[in-house]
Amino acid sequence: MQWKPIESAPKDGRKFLAITEAGKYRIDYFRSHEQGIWNCLSMFWEERPGDRYTHWMHLPSPPSEA
Repeated sequence: MQWKPIESAPKDGRKFLAITEAGKYRIDYFRSHEQGIWNCLSMFWEERPGDRYTHWMHLPSPPSEA
């Protein structure tokens, strides 16, 4: 798995792993805003310097039961 620019993150409600400017990791997803703008939920909860997402990657598959 490789990090991708946040602009290319899925916008269909699928969760993804994101990293912020400050190096914090979060699991998040985009949701549609009523005006057609896509918003990432965590970016609106914490608007402090360094909290903007820069990159994302798909979440790994859950472990399979043996």
